[in-house]
Amino acid sequence: MEHKEVVLLLLLFLKSGQGEPLDDYVNTQGASLFSVTKKQLGAGSREECAAKCEEDKEFTCRAFQYHSKEQQRVIMAENRKSCFH
Repeated sequence: MEHKEVVLLLLLFLKSGQGEPLDDYVNTQGASLFSVTKKQLGAGSREECAAKCEEDKEFTCRAFQYHSKEQQRVIMAENRKSCFH
């Protein structure tokens, strides 16, 4: 029982914005996802993309793509786990 409480507290800590924005994401270079629910917006960095993904209220953002040359980000409601079920 003690271990479950520790894990729950750790998860709550990570989701409360205390960790780094990129901590909840896996960097997968050279991969892309197809998602019906997505938004394309400007962004200055990968960290900003992660933070904006977490803050989005229109849908549950589960993944993002960051394009450094264009300073663009695409946030999506799907991730690699949910996309292929």
